[in-house]
Amino acid sequence: SNARLSFALFAAFCPVLAVCQGIGVYVDRKPVVFPVGQPMEWKGHVRVPLRGVFERLGGNVGWDGAAQTVTINKGITTIKLVVGEPHAIKNEETIVMPTKSILRSGTVYVPLRFLAESLDANVNWDGSSRSVQITTQKVISAPSTQRVPPPIF
Repeated sequence: SNARLSFALFAAFCPVLAVCQGIGVYVDRKPVVFPVGQPMEWKGHVRVPLRGVFERLGGNVGWDGAAQTVTINKGITTIKLVVGEPHAIKNEETIVMPTKSILRSGTVYVPLRFLAESLDANVNWDGSSRSVQITTQKVISAPSTQRVPPPIF
């Protein structure tokens, strides 16, 4: 039957494509919904469809199909990467990524930890729930416990 064939194909390709792994991604405890593609783990690195996470982190994502280049802008930070290259450029500085980005079915997948940290977010992997917890950096002003000496003019 078609259902049996579909399942067999899914089971056969599942380990190759790593789409069956059910990895959850959360930004500040809210789940990220990926309209196209799903997070995948490959050789110990989680890759995610680019737009879902980085737009949630406040980044604007641009794509140049001819050059296979992604540009992410957030405030004064600009990150550029070319699909298939093992590095990215953050504000003119070359940063080596733990694994290269890939293009699958029209969706760019990027190494999650590297780019989330490049946008000043903390990334934690919870192996028991197979989920990635991203926490954005929030500036918390704590009351000073130190007495500041008066200025000397």
